Amino acid sequence: MRLARLANMPPATSGPLKLSAGEVKAIEDLRSAAARRRRILYLRETCPTETQGVSTESLEEHLRVSEQTGSKLGLVSEGAHCRWAYLMVATRGQIAQAPEVTTYIKSGGSQPDDQVRLIMKSTAPPMGASAKATTGILSPECGNVAL
Repeated sequence: MRLARLANMPPATSGPLKLSAGEVKAIEDLRSAAARRRRILYLRETCPTETQGVSTESLEEHLRVSEQTGSKLGLVSEGAHCRWAYLMVATRGQIAQAPEVTTYIKSGGSQPDDQVRLIMKSTAPPMGASAKATTGILSPECGNVAL
């Protein structure tokens, strides 16, 4: 595919594309911001009661904490970070302080991303209408989770 070059643009150089360290950082910053926006939408859809009236800035701060704790656990994929952010909202951050959970994620016999998926699968069924009040650490307001 070819694109037309505007008249005021310099001619393209031949050879591989070269990016400066600053350009790479700018690209990474844009990718991180886009991922954070997607996670905010995910949280607003999966936890509408808990995020209703919460500012975007507050959710961004929640996501920064969630990303930090998730990265320390070894989470890599965006899906795993979404699930972890959901669990952090659903538990009001308590899950990051639960050693039985963090140990399971880090050394449960599979990749940390897979372990978070398993936690979600094991906690989503109890969050049905009849069991919402008895889930213990999970907030009863969060539901409708896309696994």
